[in-house]
Amino acid sequence: MRETMGRMTFERAVRAFERYAGSVGFAPSTRRGAFVRENGTELLQCFDVQRNKYLDEPTFTINLGIADAAAMERLGLESPDPAALRPGGCMLFSRLGAIMVPPEENLWWDLSESGVAQAITALERYGITAFDSEAPA
Repeated sequence: MRETMGRMTFERAVRAFERYAGSVGFAPSTRRGAFVRENGTELLQCFDVQRNKYLDEPTFTINLGIADAAAMERLGLESPDPAALRPGGCMLFSRLGAIMVPPEENLWWDLSESGVAQAITALERYGITAFDSEAPA
């Protein structure tokens, strides 16, 4: 797909998310468009950029996930590989839109410079804030 009038390729969008992810402590996963960080406990936090493959208009969404390695081991499940983790393989999984205010469960952004900027702002405001908040006692 050629870039035209503010549109961008998915790869270019992923590069924008890579720059943002690194600034908040996330490392790229082995899965393209997925990013992971450890939070100093047994929890692994991740998000990915998912391209919509079914619509003619190029769009993408953001998925969030949290994996608890110790809990998974206690349940007899395979401990997650941080290098290959993606939200769909996590114990807790949500679309970013579902935790936004107001929630929009199935939110897809346009694959454009403004769409990517809006998604990064939403990720910072809702996703990273949720990852960084402490669990209630």
